[in-house]
Amino acid sequence: DGKQVTVPGYFQTPFEVEDHRGTESLKVAGASGFRVRYTPIVAGPHTITIKVKDRTGEVRSAPAAFTAEPSKAPGFVRVAPKSPHYFATDDGASYFAIGENVCWGRRRAPLADYAAWFEGLGKAGGNWARLWLAFNEKGLEWSPAPTPKGGTGSYQGLGRYALDNAWRLDEVVRLAERNGVRLMFCIGTYGEFKDGGFFNEGSWISNPYNAKNGGPCASPDDFWTDARARKLYKQRLRYLIARWGCSPQVFAWEFWNEVQPTPAVEAWTAEMAAYLKRHDSNRHLVSTSYGSPAVWKTPDIDFSMTHMYGQAGNTADFTAQIRREARTNLGFGKPYLLAEFGIDWQAGDEKWDPKGNGLNMHNGAWAALASGSAGTAMLWWWDGY
Repeated sequence: DGKQVTVPGYFQTPFEVEDHRGTESLKVAGASGFRVRYTPIVAGPHTITIKVKDRTGEVRSAPAAFTAEPSKAPGFVRVAPKSPHYFATDDGASYFAIGENVCWGRRRAPLADYAAWFEGLGKAGGNWARLWLAFNEKGLEWSPAPTPKGGTGSYQGLGRYALDNAWRLDEVVRLAERNGVRLMFCIGTYGEFKDGGFFNEGSWISNPYNAKNGGPCASPDDFWTDARARKLYKQRLRYLIARWGCSPQVFAWEFWNEVQPTPAVEAWTAEMAAYLKRHDSNRHLVSTSYGSPAVWKTPDIDFSMTHMYGQAGNTADFTAQIRREARTNLGFGKPYLLAEFGIDWQAGDEKWDPKGNGLNMHNGAWAALASGSAGTAMLWWWDGY
C-alpha cells in the first residue's frame, strides 16, 4: 500500500526441551544469531531491506521481495472503532475476552503445564490468558545467580537477557496459538520494588536496578525517574517488540501488576506507553495495573483494568461489586477488564469452594459481561479448579 514499516531485530539462541522424569530442562540446539520477525498486514507485493549497524558503521542488504497472499486470519486485537468500550480484530469481528490468569507454570515442567492448561481453556471456549514475564520462568532481565530472590532462567543482569526464557516464551505463544488463546504480557510486578510481603514476594534485594546489585537506583522510587533506568527499560521494551510484536497472539502489553499509581508512576507510564506506540509497528493494545484517572486518560493507554478480592471467605459472589466497578471504569470511554478476582486474596478459591461448584467464577464471568465489560472477570487462582 506504499507504506514503509520499520521493525527492530533481536538476538536469539535456539533451545530444545529435555524431559527428566517429568522435569523439564532446556538444551542449546543450534547457533545463536540475529533475527527479524515481520507480519504483513496487507496482501500484495512487499520489499524488505535489512539494515545492520554497529560501532564500525552501517550496511544494508539488497532488497528482497515477496508477495503476501490474502488470509482469513482475523488479525490483531484493537479497540472497536465504532464501539469504544469493546474490542475487535482487524477484520472487523468482535473480540470478547473470555479467560483467566495463567501467569506462571510450575517450576518442574512449565511448558507441559501450559500445554494442558491452554488445551483445556481453548476447549472450554476460552480465548484469553494473562501471563507474567517477571523473574519466573519467562522473565528476561534479573540479577544472576547466586542471589537471594533468584528466578528460573539464565539471568545476566541489566541489559542482557535470559535467552532460554525468551525461547520458552516463544513456545508458550505457540501453544496458545494452537488453542486459539490470545495472551496479555504482564511485564513486571510490584514485588520487584519491595521486600517481605504476605507471600514473601518482595524481591528488591535481587532487583538488577538496585544500586546494591550494580543498578542505577538507590531506592525503588528512583526507578520511575532515573534516566538510565528508563533507558534500560525502553531497551527491554524494544526486545519485546522485536521478538513478539509480530504476533497477533499478543493481545496487549501490560507494564505492571499492582504497582500503585503515584505521580511519578503516572508520568513514567505515559512515557513508556508512548514509546510502545511509536516503536511497535503493529500497535498492540497497552495497559497496566493499578491505574488512576490520570493513567486511564492517557491517550496511549487503550483500556482500564482493576483487581478485586475478598478476604477470609467474606464474599462468595462479587456480582454487585463487579457491576459498580464496571460502570465506574466505563466512564473513561475505554474498554474495561476485571483482570484478577477471587474469593480470598490470601488463599485459592478451592479453600472456600471445596466441592468445586465455581459459583464465584461463573457469576463473575456473567456479571462482567452483563455490566458492559470487554471480557469476563478473570479468575486469579487458575490452578485450583
